[in-house]
Amino acid sequence: AQGALDAAERGEIKLIFPTRRNLERLALFASFDEAKAQAEAIPVRTIMPQVVEHNGQPWLTILSDAGYPVTAELLENVARG
Repeated sequence: AQGALDAAERGEIKLIFPTRRNLERLALFASFDEAKAQAEAIPVRTIMPQVVEHNGQPWLTILSDAGYPVTAELLENVARG
Protein backbone atom coordinates (compact mmCIF):
# COMPACT_ATOMS: atom_id res chain seq x y z
CA ALA A 1 0.00 0.00 0.00
CA GLN A 2 2.74 2.44 0.95
CA GLY A 3 4.59 1.75 -2.29
CA ALA A 4 1.58 2.82 -4.33
CA LEU A 5 1.14 5.95 -2.21
CA ASP A 6 4.81 6.80 -2.70
CA ALA A 7 4.52 6.27 -6.47
CA ALA A 8 1.51 8.61 -6.54
CA GLU A 9 3.45 11.27 -4.63
CA ARG A 10 6.23 11.04 -7.22
CA GLY A 11 3.65 11.45 -10.00
CA GLU A 12 4.27 7.98 -11.41
CA ILE A 13 0.67 6.85 -10.97
CA LYS A 14 -2.71 8.46 -10.31
CA LEU A 15 -4.91 7.36 -7.45
CA ILE A 16 -8.56 8.30 -7.36
CA PHE A 17 -10.00 9.44 -4.02
CA PRO A 18 -11.45 6.11 -2.80
CA THR A 19 -8.36 4.12 -3.78
CA ARG A 20 -6.04 6.60 -2.07
CA ARG A 21 -8.12 6.51 1.13
CA ASN A 22 -8.08 2.69 1.21
CA LEU A 23 -4.33 2.53 0.58
CA GLU A 24 -3.71 5.09 3.34
CA ARG A 25 -5.75 2.93 5.68
CA LEU A 26 -3.89 -0.26 4.72
CA ALA A 27 -0.51 1.46 5.01
CA LEU A 28 -1.12 1.90 8.75
CA PHE A 29 -0.59 -1.81 9.36
CA ALA A 30 2.47 -4.03 9.24
CA SER A 31 0.52 -7.23 8.62
CA PHE A 32 -2.71 -8.63 7.26
CA ASP A 33 -3.73 -9.67 10.77
CA GLU A 34 -3.41 -6.07 12.03
CA ALA A 35 -5.47 -4.73 9.12
CA LYS A 36 -8.08 -7.45 9.58
CA ALA A 37 -8.41 -6.73 13.30
CA GLN A 38 -8.98 -3.03 12.64
CA ALA A 39 -11.49 -3.77 9.88
CA GLU A 40 -13.41 -6.13 12.17
CA ALA A 41 -13.51 -3.51 14.94
CA ILE A 42 -15.36 -0.98 12.78
CA PRO A 43 -18.98 -1.60 11.71
CA VAL A 44 -19.50 -2.05 7.98
CA ARG A 45 -21.19 0.98 6.45
CA THR A 46 -21.60 2.40 2.99
CA ILE A 47 -19.08 5.21 2.50
CA MET A 48 -20.41 7.90 0.18
CA PRO A 49 -18.08 10.83 -0.47
CA GLN A 50 -19.64 14.27 -0.21
CA VAL A 51 -18.48 17.68 -1.33
CA VAL A 52 -18.59 20.20 1.50
CA GLU A 53 -17.54 23.83 1.59
CA HIS A 54 -14.88 24.78 4.14
CA ASN A 55 -13.37 28.28 4.28
CA GLY A 56 -14.88 29.05 0.90
CA GLN A 57 -13.37 26.02 -0.84
CA PRO A 58 -14.96 22.70 -1.85
CA TRP A 59 -13.58 19.57 -0.18
CA LEU A 60 -14.34 15.93 -0.97
CA THR A 61 -15.00 14.19 2.35
CA ILE A 62 -15.91 10.82 3.84
CA LEU A 63 -17.12 9.84 7.31
CA SER A 64 -14.61 10.75 10.00
CA ASP A 65 -15.35 7.69 12.15
CA ALA A 66 -14.99 4.91 9.58
CA GLY A 67 -11.36 3.99 10.23
CA TYR A 68 -9.65 6.08 7.56
CA PRO A 69 -6.65 8.22 8.58
CA VAL A 70 -7.43 10.89 5.96
CA THR A 71 -11.07 11.87 5.47
CA ALA A 72 -10.95 14.99 3.28
CA GLU A 73 -9.10 16.36 0.29
CA LEU A 74 -9.37 19.71 -1.43
CA LEU A 75 -11.55 19.03 -4.47
CA GLU A 76 -9.15 20.70 -6.90
CA ASN A 77 -6.45 18.20 -5.84
CA VAL A 78 -8.58 15.07 -6.28
CA ALA A 79 -7.47 12.79 -9.13
CA ARG A 80 -10.32 11.64 -11.31
CA GLY A 81 -10.52 8.37 -13.19
